[in-house]
Amino acid sequence: MHVRGKLRLWVGQLRGKRRESKYLPVTESDYPVRNKKYIALENRVGRLFPPFVEPNYLTFARMIVCIILLLLASELSYPSLLMMTIVGGLSDFFDGALARAQAKKTKLGVMMDPLADKLLVFAVLYTLTIRGDIRPAYLVCMALCEVHVLLIPMLSYGYQWKKDVKYRPSSDSKDRIQPVSFGRVKLHFYVYAVLLVIIGRMIGSDMVVTLGGWFLVMGISAAAIALFQYICRWVQNPY
Repeated sequence: MHVRGKLRLWVGQLRGKRRESKYLPVTESDYPVRNKKYIALENRVGRLFPPFVEPNYLTFARMIVCIILLLLASELSYPSLLMMTIVGGLSDFFDGALARAQAKKTKLGVMMDPLADKLLVFAVLYTLTIRGDIRPAYLVCMALCEVHVLLIPMLSYGYQWKKDVKYRPSSDSKDRIQPVSFGRVKLHFYVYAVLLVIIGRMIGSDMVVTLGGWFLVMGISAAAIALFQYICRWVQNPY
């Protein structure tokens, strides 16, 4: 009995250590809006989820929505497309709120969340392009402005190979995976653009669709500036 009790204690300590190593510390800089009222609201929403729900589950669900959009691009009605876009957008809010409120931030989530956001925007824009609501050139420009997702890792690999060093996390390693200022701005423009285009088609207003097109142009412009910022940040501090 004594041995069994020690074994249970050891297993409990091991699980505690694994949990501590699994999650990353949450700081104020992790919040998209550094406002006390917003942080309090997000914390209340995040605590509504049961303990067994992981933020990455919601992130993966958003990626599944993206796959459905790509597969049914020409078959979905505009109300269905709007609903799926809203569901995908809400999942982005909820996974972040859950990660911060319950201190469940992970390295995988830090990498997958922005990727899922980009995939959702791309999937919706692709769907609208297939329907003829958006020019294909806009989609190409958007994809080109996201080249840093592949370019920065390639530069890092070449730098490490040339210097014959391996990547080691440092005190500023967190800043390297944080989005730049225009990286946040472009996402807002993209969201406004797709919502305006979809709603414009639903109500039959060409003016609203045109307004959505202008927001898309502003989003692509912000993405181009963000690409420049990402490259400059790496040049100033290669790793």
